[in-house]
Amino acid sequence: MRNLILLIGILYLGRAVSVQSIDNKRFEILSGRKNEVSTKSVWDQKFSNEKYIFGKKPAETLKNYLKLIGDNNNRTVLDIAMGEGRNAVFMALNGYRVTGIDISSVAIKKANALARENNVSIKGIVADLDKYEFKNHEFDIVLCYYYLDRDLIAKMKKWLKPGGIIIFEGYTIDDPVESKGNKNYLLENNELLKLFSEYRVVHFEEPLNNRRFYSSFMGIKPQN
Repeated sequence: MRNLILLIGILYLGRAVSVQSIDNKRFEILSGRKNEVSTKSVWDQKFSNEKYIFGKKPAETLKNYLKLIGDNNNRTVLDIAMGEGRNAVFMALNGYRVTGIDISSVAIKKANALARENNVSIKGIVADLDKYEFKNHEFDIVLCYYYLDRDLIAKMKKWLKPGGIIIFEGYTIDDPVESKGNKNYLLENNELLKLFSEYRVVHFEEPLNNRRFYSSFMGIKPQN
């Protein structure tokens, strides 16, 4: 009996070690579920550098989209996977009331610091997007830059008000850098047009500049 218990303990320990040794993306594929602790630690480590790894300036496309939006009328904005806050702070500087959500507490801390540096305020939320819920029709604008979780699309649509604006941008499967990794995290060509097929298209582009390949979309949610 004692030998049997010892054998079970060895097998359990071996399984635990093997799971810990699997990298995060591999864990997701094998288990069918996300390793939340591992994901958070990976992103915390990624953002731990004092420098802003994606810079402090907003995405170029966001600056162009803001010209199309016009008067903000004190609109509310949700920045999905906000990261270090470059886009969130830019929107706050232009008078929007911004909420940003990210799984990394380190990223949220840096985003808040960037907001203070620019004398604006944003609301940063540390949470797993798979589990966190906002109210239906809570936001006028939803931003999602370079974060692709197709299961999250339905939630984003719920959180956006009727007549609200979605701005979504990400790398495509043609990108020479990102395509070396897991292509499940990359957009297919024209995929954003399909994911938001019921939305009125304001702008859509997939530049072929032979350097980086991305898809960028701005659309308006139907009123009903």
